Amino acid sequence: MKINTIGLGYIGLPTSLMFAKHGVNVVGVDISETLVDELNQGQVSIKEPGVADYLTKALEEKRFRASLKPESGDAFIIAVPTPNSADQFESCDIRYLVQALQAVLPVVRAGNTIIIESTIAPRTMEDVIQPFFETAGFTIGRDLFFGALSRKSIARKNTRRTCSK
Repeated sequence: MKINTIGLGYIGLPTSLMFAKHGVNVVGVDISETLVDELNQGQVSIKEPGVADYLTKALEEKRFRASLKPESGDAFIIAVPTPNSADQFESCDIRYLVQALQAVLPVVRAGNTIIIESTIAPRTMEDVIQPFFETAGFTIGRDLFFGALSRKSIARKNTRRTCSK
């Protein structure tokens, strides 16, 4: 099995490394060339207990590598920032999510699963993500499968413990 994780911050990187720890091949994707280079060299910039050790092991076992572009795979986990907008509702700004969807679209194939870990508002799956892939010719539930998991309770410096459960 091969997973692409889009976004290698406090959620995406530990999630990627937990999958790698359990034998899954993971391509971690980020738009920061510096971050991609650092991770491929075994350097971790986030302060998260155990992540450096997990990264070292995943690199040694060739279960994880960082890249600037997604690759074909079985599943895509999108864990990009969705900061609050400056509107009266402080709604989620999904521009990075849309950019991530555009980045994975060329390599998504029938049978893939798309998991949204980014914080999104209710109906974003139905009103934004589903139509995005349907417009590209996919039938949801037949060609592509969706999941949304937004763990607002994950606090920095506690992600590894939450993800490893």
